[in-house]
Order: sequence, then structure tokens, then C-alpha cells
Amino acid sequence: MLSGEVGSFDLGSYGKGGTDVDADAVTLAGVLGLAIGLAFEIYAKAGIASSDVKVNGKNEGGNESFSGVGFSIDILDTLDFYAEYLEFNTEVNSDLQGAGISLQF
Repeated sequence: MLSGEVGSFDLGSYGKGGTDVDADAVTLAGVLGLAIGLAFEIYAKAGIASSDVKVNGKNEGGNESFSGVGFSIDILDTLDFYAEYLEFNTEVNSDLQGAGISLQF
């Protein structure tokens, strides 16, 4: 399966040693999935992230790449449980692990 995805991520806020970082991203990605049986799918995604990264109040965001892998389990026809790992190549190289429910239409 090949699909597209739009996302929004809060990449967190960090403060250590006088450096404060706050990062968010809006993404556009292509997703390549492989169904295993009737209800299980593994997938990989890659795309562009428009990031808003502030380091000590100075905006250092831009457009960078991101990628990830994950799996999903069908709950209903259009409702899935998913878990994934994403890596954002922003100024602070953010990694994200997540799980949730997705609605497809």
C-alpha cells in the first residue's frame, strides 16, 4: 500500500546548562505499507518536516527531512491502533516514539 500523510508534532521543550530549546513540526510524508494477514501492517514513512525550533528564543526552524517505521493493527475498517518510531533531522535531531489510534477516510 502506498499513501500520503499530513501530521503535526510537538517535539518538546528542553532546558539544560543555560540553553532552552522548544521544537514543533508540521509534516508531509509518503507511507509504504506491507499487510501481513488481514489485520496487521508494517510500514515505513519519509517526508518533509516544516519545523519551528527555538533555541534561547531565537528561531532556527526550517524545512528538513524526517523518516520512521511502525506497525498498525486494524480495530475496525477505518480505525487502527499504531506504534511508530520517527526521526526528525531538525537543528536538535529529535527522535519520537509514539502509539495511538488513527482514523482513515
